[in-house]
Amino acid sequence: LSFSSHEAAVASLALLAPGSNGGSLSPTIAGSPGAEVYWAHNDMGTEETRPPRPGMTEAQARDSSTLYLSLGSGDRTTRADAARTLATDALCRLLGGDGGDAPDPDDPALAVELRRPPADVAYAFLEFPSHAAACLALEDLVGSRDGGDLGGLPGAALFWARGGQGLKVPHPAPRDCWFCLASPQLEQHLIVHVFERCYITMPKGPLDPFHCLIVPIAHTNSGALTGDAADEMENVKERLRRFFQAKLGKELFVFERAMETRGGYHTHVQCIPCAPSVAKRLEPALRGLANRCRFPLREVTSDLSLTPLLATEETGAPRGYFYAELPVPVGEPRRMLHVAGEGERARVPLQVGREVVAEALGKPEMVQWKQCVLVKEEETRSAEEFRTLLMEYL
Repeated sequence: LSFSSHEAAVASLALLAPGSNGGSLSPTIAGSPGAEVYWAHNDMGTEETRPPRPGMTEAQARDSSTLYLSLGSGDRTTRADAARTLATDALCRLLGGDGGDAPDPDDPALAVELRRPPADVAYAFLEFPSHAAACLALEDLVGSRDGGDLGGLPGAALFWARGGQGLKVPHPAPRDCWFCLASPQLEQHLIVHVFERCYITMPKGPLDPFHCLIVPIAHTNSGALTGDAADEMENVKERLRRFFQAKLGKELFVFERAMETRGGYHTHVQCIPCAPSVAKRLEPALRGLANRCRFPLREVTSDLSLTPLLATEETGAPRGYFYAELPVPVGEPRRMLHVAGEGERARVPLQVGREVVAEALGKPEMVQWKQCVLVKEEETRSAEEFRTLLMEYL
């Protein structure tokens, strides 16, 4: 909107969006839901640069999978294409499967669509497969989930825009998976840190404010500690152990129930910090549960990985398992293993790890994760605090 003078623009802005810096249009203006107005340089059609756009925060854009791209000076087509390449490369790094062969940029889960207005203007839009994918790329490219300067393209910037919702293209991984990073079901605000092959996230219904999961990025149900991401996950697990001991004075209880469940399964490892007084009650609680449910446990005393212990004699393929690492006062944790198929009428409860911790805490109601769910604002604060404290150990 061009005005006859700066004073006239100030007067109009006061009516359109109360406040001198602009913002959302007043709700009293009919027919303009969601519209915004801000200051701009004069003659925007001929200026080579565009002023910084205040944009929305990630929280305000939680239903959007679109980023606003301010192109800055230079050839606009070239810079827009370069920004799309940077975004695609970021997704390839963060979501690119199991870390084996180079990811395919044409994979729908990694697709970034460039959309430019018909006029030759200094901005464009990047469309991502999901809000979670856009958020991960934004944090990787500008260092903030709320947007900022695009480091790989001087003078350019990325911010949230109102746009597409959810996946717009099919994706081979289950769309209803809670842990696939390209899934619309992912609770992205719970993610603490993303590595090359796995990531740390907080669970729904935590047993401790720092209860977390280590999740392989690739969708698999064959066991996290026996898959392609196993080495990196072991490294992450040890970093968490040092963090819990140094920062919280707590011991780490680790477990994984790698057994197929109805409706599918994305394998993951649970990591729960426990006070020393609770940690010493974990083993009796686990052995008691194993006896009641008839699943035999054996202690793993070698330094070998789990893979050779799980191979079937006929095919060599790994079997399902339950695995736990029990903290001890001195030395390495005690490793316990149950292999699927061992024991007559054996039954490994779906919430086996939670049952053990709840019994050690003396709080049986905590077995049901839905009884421990926090509101989203609390979850977000917890994840942010966890992320800040953990950073020096990563």
